[in-house]
Amino acid sequence: MSTRRVPLTSPLSILSSPLVNPLPVPEPRLDKTLILKQAFEPISEVLSQVEERIRAQARAFDPAIEMYVAYAIESHGKRLRPAL
Repeated sequence: MSTRRVPLTSPLSILSSPLVNPLPVPEPRLDKTLILKQAFEPISEVLSQVEERIRAQARAFDPAIEMYVAYAIESHGKRLRPAL
């Protein structure tokens, strides 16, 4: 009966093998909120003035719709196009 010899290797030596791909290093996560704040910073004062004027026009036109206009303005989704 013959005995087969297996070379002794450490479990970590497998990781240095060229056949094993190393784990990718994750990219640092971008803080999207911070990026948007920085993008809107130069025009934030003007945007506030525009929003206030829209509210005033809604009040003057029909006070009943002021609540709906305020909801639309506060959703902040409408700010992207003016920022571009």
